Amino acid sequence: MKKLVLIICLSVSSFMGMSAQKVRFEISGIRNNKGNILIMVRTQTNAAPVYSMSKANRGKVITEMDHIIKGDYELSVFHDENDNKQLDMGEQQAPIEGYARKKIHIMEQDSVTVVKMKLYYPVAE
Repeated sequence: MKKLVLIICLSVSSFMGMSAQKVRFEISGIRNNKGNILIMVRTQTNAAPVYSMSKANRGKVITEMDHIIKGDYELSVFHDENDNKQLDMGEQQAPIEGYARKKIHIMEQDSVTVVKMKLYYPVAE
């Protein structure tokens, strides 16, 4: 009986390990060290998005998220230079902070998925 319980526990933990994925985000094009880089990972369903935040670093920031299951995702990244936790918009309702968007597909595998994104900074109004 103890062996059966151990086998079941090992099988479940192995299955759970295979169904979740680590994703490494490499965000480039960061123009300064002000504020934070915010990442939102959202499925194309109505599920709640997953968020990550890293201190801004001029040039490039690398951050990771664990436990992302396989599927299709929409990514939104922005440079929150003034630390107000929102993408600021100008008078024409266009973003005035750096941002990027991308759709990706996470496949079930044992390695880390690397997602590279470059921030776009609009011209000031």
